[in-house]
Amino acid sequence: MTTTISLTRAEKLILTVSGVIALAIFLVTDPVVFGTDSNAYLRYADAISRFTVDPALYSRRAGYPLLLVATLYPWTLSVIPVLAVQAVCTALIPLLIYKILRFVSPLVALCGAWLNIATLLPYSFQTYLFPDPIQVFLSILFCYAVVRYIFERSTKTMIGMFLVYLAISFFRPLFLLFYLLIVAVVAIAAWQDRKNLIAYLKPFLALTLLVGGTHVFASALDTYLYKRIGVERKTLVGKMIFLNAFTRSTGVEGAFTDGKHTTVLREKLVSFFRNGPAELRNMKTLGPLVAHDFDAYKSDPEKMAVAILNTRNNYMWGVLFNISENWFGSWEGDRLFKQVALEQYRRHPKILLNVILTGFTYYLGIRACEPPPNYSYDYFEEYKCRFWPAYYPIAYETFGNPAMYEIFGNHGIITGMRPHIFKLINPVILKKLVAPFTSFALEIWPRIYRAVLPIASFLTGLALLYAGYRILSRTGESLRSDLAVLFAVLGVFLLYSVPMFMLTDPQFRYVSAGALFLIMSGAIALRILITGFFLPKT
Repeated sequence: MTTTISLTRAEKLILTVSGVIALAIFLVTDPVVFGTDSNAYLRYADAISRFTVDPALYSRRAGYPLLLVATLYPWTLSVIPVLAVQAVCTALIPLLIYKILRFVSPLVALCGAWLNIATLLPYSFQTYLFPDPIQVFLSILFCYAVVRYIFERSTKTMIGMFLVYLAISFFRPLFLLFYLLIVAVVAIAAWQDRKNLIAYLKPFLALTLLVGGTHVFASALDTYLYKRIGVERKTLVGKMIFLNAFTRSTGVEGAFTDGKHTTVLREKLVSFFRNGPAELRNMKTLGPLVAHDFDAYKSDPEKMAVAILNTRNNYMWGVLFNISENWFGSWEGDRLFKQVALEQYRRHPKILLNVILTGFTYYLGIRACEPPPNYSYDYFEEYKCRFWPAYYPIAYETFGNPAMYEIFGNHGIITGMRPHIFKLINPVILKKLVAPFTSFALEIWPRIYRAVLPIASFLTGLALLYAGYRILSRTGESLRSDLAVLFAVLGVFLLYSVPMFMLTDPQFRYVSAGALFLIMSGAIALRILITGFFLPKT
């Protein structure tokens, strides 16, 4: 028995256009790298290939390093295979969006797929040497698996849903929360078909145990490998919880001046500036960009500690991070930062409100192209709207040259297909062809996001209110299919975006992933409103 994959004419056209865009990006751009973070994943992959761990790495998930191993990076020192995988995944995103929205209507599916292609959102971070391209693809695939289960309710579709969940859960700990959506859709299906309850519970429990067992095994193996080399694994979970509590507390009266754990943090800072090694406690080492702002406190550790806790921005969070690693200890410092953050949320609820409001205004597109609060130093002037898309090859001419050895050490020169293409096509000619498009993209597409995302958010909110009215008036039966898909799309969006903006600053690469779901929800919402107002109600 063979399984054939058949595509409709519309699906073939979507996949062809999307594939051409992804292929062009793959051929003419080099990978976009973050010196510290990308290097960490490369080193992690190298450690996995030797069945060991790298004690210098912070808590990274194994998903992306395993993909690097599967594409033979540790042996070939080439990232071209993983970039090829990312190109394929990126090309498939519009097709998956079409298939998700096809459960609503063919017209909505076409609009949603082509709008995503037109905005270039699926391709924005295709060449990032980072988990983002794969985790965005897997989140869309998970949404498709959930929608399929809602409509088909078979053991086969449940298995597919769990397999995608298992894969994405190894990319970020936050994605473990996707399990809540699985529980919700299986519970609804089982409740509506209570006579066959056991048919839902048996595979659900078996698959839950399988996924849970896999994570337990992975955790035990990780613990064993670290014990084998006698090193404790570094962690930064507490520091990430601390990040937004710290940076979003500006203007909150009394913030970071009270509380037992905050007092301990301040005392540790005083101890560091009083007793720490001179070369470590020098602000020119800790924070060279702001060192001059703290010259007045060099001889007074008490005032220095207060000044640092009163300068609550992302850069100062990095200074505290360095102090913690060099003086507090990784685990002890991480635990203290988590305790301080939770204490400040409890004592000053306004901080939590600031974090939530800031997150939603970015993820809903209201402030999508504005710098986050407290990016006040010149170092962050390039932030703008974090619009660093993968399809802008001219911006990355420095990547792939020997200078990268300084960052990546023995990991080789990080290049994609572009040097090979430049051997075939005069790079000057290619740049002349590409430059007008990329300049246009950098000017126009941020404005498109500023328009599309708020409109999609507004339509979604309006449609939810209208659907609520129809349900309360018992005239909402005709909306069941539309609302089921909208439930899945918004469920993934919320479980993706809320934990992200609670634990990270709203970088555009995170916001753009959420935007894919907002465009889908906006398309569904528009159909609900149009059919509700212009078609007969049933």
